[in-house]
Amino acid sequence: MAGSSRRGPSTRWTVAASGDGGEAMAQANTTGAGACPERRAGRLWRLALIGALAGLFSAVFGVGGGIIMVPMLVTMLAYDTKVATATSLAAIIVIAGVGVAAHGVLGNVDWGRAALIGLPAMGGLLVGLRVKERVSSRGLTLAFAVVLVGAAVALVVT
Repeated sequence: MAGSSRRGPSTRWTVAASGDGGEAMAQANTTGAGACPERRAGRLWRLALIGALAGLFSAVFGVGGGIIMVPMLVTMLAYDTKVATATSLAAIIVIAGVGVAAHGVLGNVDWGRAALIGLPAMGGLLVGLRVKERVSSRGLTLAFAVVLVGAAVALVVT
């Protein structure tokens, strides 16, 4: 059953084994070839809105991927947390490239410290990917919510 598809008039359902005890997951894909044009346009519009908000927050606060895109992809478009995270990381490539170029022109980038932060971050990313493989999407969502609340409290009290 893993990887099988069933098409309906406006939705393609993909069924795959979840790997955490044998139960199966089904996920609707309303952007595929069988998708209703109105639903697809609405979904694309929401994706564009999420991207615009992420870009705005990235420019103003230096955040946007995980804090803005992931929760919005999960809540507005019913993305699985793991897929939302990976999609956000891919989008960050574009956002960060433009942001770094603009801030570089303005002289706002400390290149040495950026490398000092970025290089070890790649190691942390690899460890995080291993952790992510072992944690359910629901567990990741709850852990992320705790991190966001903790960050919010820290910002308020400092």
